[in-house]
Amino acid sequence: MNTGLWSLAVGQGVLVVIALSYILRGHSVPSYWYIATVISVAVAALVFSLVRRLSHDDAAHFADGFYELEDSVISAREFAKSDQRDGFRKLDISKTERALQELEPGKIRYRYPRRLSFACLLLLVLCTLSAFNKPSLAVQQKLALEEQTLQLTEEFSEKILEELEALEEGIDDPEEKELLQANELRKWVDELEETKDQEEAMRQMANLEKKITRMANRLAQKNMEQLLAKMAKELNQEQAHKELAKKLKQQKYKEAGQDLKQLEPKAKELSERKKELAKLKSAAQRMAAAARAAKARAKGKNGGGDGGSGEEMASLMESIDSDVGDLEGELDDLERASKKGKLTDADLSNAEMMSASISEKLGEFDGKLSRLAAAKSLQKKLLAMSKTLGQCQGCLAGQSGSPFAAPGGKKPGVGTVESRRQEQDALVDNGQNAQLKGIKGQGPSLTRVETAQDGTGVSHRRAEAKQREFKRQYESFVSREDVPEDVRAAVRNYFTTIHEGESVATGGSE
Repeated sequence: MNTGLWSLAVGQGVLVVIALSYILRGHSVPSYWYIATVISVAVAALVFSLVRRLSHDDAAHFADGFYELEDSVISAREFAKSDQRDGFRKLDISKTERALQELEPGKIRYRYPRRLSFACLLLLVLCTLSAFNKPSLAVQQKLALEEQTLQLTEEFSEKILEELEALEEGIDDPEEKELLQANELRKWVDELEETKDQEEAMRQMANLEKKITRMANRLAQKNMEQLLAKMAKELNQEQAHKELAKKLKQQKYKEAGQDLKQLEPKAKELSERKKELAKLKSAAQRMAAAARAAKARAKGKNGGGDGGSGEEMASLMESIDSDVGDLEGELDDLERASKKGKLTDADLSNAEMMSASISEKLGEFDGKLSRLAAAKSLQKKLLAMSKTLGQCQGCLAGQSGSPFAAPGGKKPGVGTVESRRQEQDALVDNGQNAQLKGIKGQGPSLTRVETAQDGTGVSHRRAEAKQREFKRQYESFVSREDVPEDVRAAVRNYFTTIHEGESVATGGSE
């Protein structure tokens, strides 16, 4: 009993200390501490009971002391254990047996530890009270935020992974698929962990957004886009190339590359080929002029070439322009030789080689435009995903709703998406507030009915002061700062017209 009470007291004391550590921080005590305390107390009581269990020798010592037998029981037990029971030893054993027969074991009473029991009862009350303690409002809000953050991180991880898979499946262009580093993106998304910590969740989303933005920015080729914009400006000066210039200006690079490749001369007759070559020559000259101007500007600004894709495209267009000029001269020579009847197969073969070279370079230019279009398209998709991650951070911070939430209400009808609202509140607090005091139903009212005396008297309502007060309120509304300046005059005229109408009506009635 003593061992059990001491184990219970110690276990409850430890539980009270643990409970206080939670309560002082505003938390409720987790239930597993109570379960652990019960199990620990039971195990400790059993173990210490077995370890401190009293033996027969301990009982003999207690009996000698309690009955004042002067170690008779101890001596008799020692003599009984030995084989020598002759003489004095036998006499002592029989004497002790006679003495024990006269004793009353019922006189031995268990001394109940009242103080220890009272301490256990007090600790039990404290433990019971701590079990019903509720967390503080701040802790409740924190726990709710942690739960919400955990749910949001789990939802965002799944949705972002779904968006990445949809991005992969939605790309049909082989060049765009080649530019997309899907494995690296998937690795970054897989690194997102579910967490209750709001700051950690926002940090993860910010890191992922930063990585995706960097990937999108690596796809940007500003020098090439600026060069193509200058080429579009040059081509727009000639009516025959306005459509090509429009596509370059609108950054429809893939279509523009195909249109430029279609200018390649394909006719077999020399006269027709020269006409087709003239269209390509005019376009190549203007585009090459823009390329030379861009290279000169870059050289003056940086002290050399930019070494990027823009310079490569400019050099390629200059080479195309030069080859077109050479082919035009070759075609002129072939035409003169044909008129003289001196046209040879070697001359035709040389022209075909020059045409093949131009075709190859136009194909290379078309490939660069196609790759630029793929990079541009992929960049937009990655930046859209990066924007979604920014909205996820706003949702985690409580500043916006989930970017993956379905718009509209839950019931049939017209839904409202707060994130897309462009309206502003008509009345904004400008600090000109009036506080009303009093008790509803008590005090003077705005209007009252007076009973006239018997006879021909006239009963009327005294509301002129109140009307003037309302007029001042209307006029103060017009003078508010949040009323736009362009409509303030119209509003003032509106109320002035009303006042004039009221004045006329009052005068007529009088």
